[in-house]
Amino acid sequence: MRNTCLVLATLLALVLPTSALADAQIYRMLTSWPGFKEEPRPGEPVNDTLYLAPKDSHFIILERGASYLVRFTRVAAINAQRSPGDAGKPRVRAKDLNYSISKDYLSDHNYGLFSGLDYGILTLPYKLQLKNKDITAGATLSGFVGYRQLWLFAPSTILVSAGFAGIPTTDPNATNVETKLGLTLAGGIVFPITNQFQIGIITGMDHLGGESGKQYPFNDRQWLSISIGTAFTK
Repeated sequence: MRNTCLVLATLLALVLPTSALADAQIYRMLTSWPGFKEEPRPGEPVNDTLYLAPKDSHFIILERGASYLVRFTRVAAINAQRSPGDAGKPRVRAKDLNYSISKDYLSDHNYGLFSGLDYGILTLPYKLQLKNKDITAGATLSGFVGYRQLWLFAPSTILVSAGFAGIPTTDPNATNVETKLGLTLAGGIVFPITNQFQIGIITGMDHLGGESGKQYPFNDRQWLSISIGTAFTK
């Protein structure tokens, strides 16, 4: 238990950056997407041209509503061989202009968080109990908070999670899995490959109080969960 708490404390220090960094969420275009309309500066005429944001361009969201008001911090080059239809389209510009686009037109499949404060629900399929290497059923845990950036070779989220959760206390192959309410502490790192495909390594421990805790063989014991292809975070 002491080792697990030490690991989670270290992760907590990593995922709570300075307030300036926490306020800056940078998003990345996962596809090349048109439909960005340039916001005119004071005294300038309205420009009805729709601009293309190439794949891998980065932007921040300045305002949210029926439309997003965004500013691009990086505009990627267009690969004319892979996307010949995009080569002649006008592109957005970085840093000095704001653009708007309808929220309904820019779906979650078109962009994703590249760096900044991340949060959501943590789901684990199975847990490897390090006490005796038993596999137990996983669960949907409480909310998590983390910070996504280029930690290693790709944008990834270091996260911590703490709160009440349903803890399966029977064999995962059992017909009826018994679940009891307990406290779960967890932390780890998740590598998002796409919006739906992730690789994650999560460690933590579960705590049940009272008689349930005395009967649960893995109470306050460290577990490990590794998954490929499962949506750890939502």
